[in-house]
Amino acid sequence: MIFTRLNHDYQPPISLATFLLRFASLELGAGGAQGSAFLIDMNAVFERFLRTALREALRVDPSSFPERPPQTSLDVAGIVLLKPDLRLLERRAIVWVGDAMYKRLPMGGYRNADLYQLLAYSIAFNLPG
Repeated sequence: MIFTRLNHDYQPPISLATFLLRFASLELGAGGAQGSAFLIDMNAVFERFLRTALREALRVDPSSFPERPPQTSLDVAGIVLLKPDLRLLERRAIVWVGDAMYKRLPMGGYRNADLYQLLAYSIAFNLPG
């Protein structure tokens, strides 16, 4: 495509789209169809959005609200690893945890497994509630 002063504003998105389509393909076995695909991990996008929004709302920097904190486990042997999506640190200690859920909830508004996960975080990090 030739860009002119009339369409030069479209050059960045068109270049990005061309790049993505050039390196994206989908093959469905022998003699199958070919196509292109572009996938986005919405769980990761939602988690990053929440982390950024909370940092701004709480006016804290990434060292107090990190992407990935030190690894922690639920058990003494270190086999059951705990990886909360969101955590707030004060003096290197986790004082708050959250779990980002990008999914449709049932009519009750929560799932027991999600609550058990938060309970495990609260116990492991010795949080008050």
